[in-house]
Amino acid sequence: MVGKKKVGITEGITATGEEKLEGSYSPACKGARSPEGSEFPFTNPSPLAILPPVPTDPITTTGEVLRKFSENAFKVSLPNGKEIIAHPARDIAERIGEVVPGARVALEMTPFDFEKGRIVEIV
Repeated sequence: MVGKKKVGITEGITATGEEKLEGSYSPACKGARSPEGSEFPFTNPSPLAILPPVPTDPITTTGEVLRKFSENAFKVSLPNGKEIIAHPARDIAERIGEVVPGARVALEMTPFDFEKGRIVEIV
């Protein structure tokens, strides 16, 4: 075809058929379709649209208290060998004296940070 240019993201054709060249997306391209039939210029779905949902429920596990740092901070060893810092939940605040090195505790951990945990029960 003579005199016709291929329409791209920065190029467009006005309603009168004249070429319109701009440095950004042209409103003249609005409604144009790609060869695949999807809306132009966005032909592929966003990669973020196909990601699985992020879990928000806490991870529950057990561990053994190794060391007491302060009244509200303990080093706890998990069953897989990893050591984390744990703090007691408000529910067991009155039983904090029972959390001593060697005690077994139930923990909750957020799926976003595997370095910290919350002691929810003394096992």
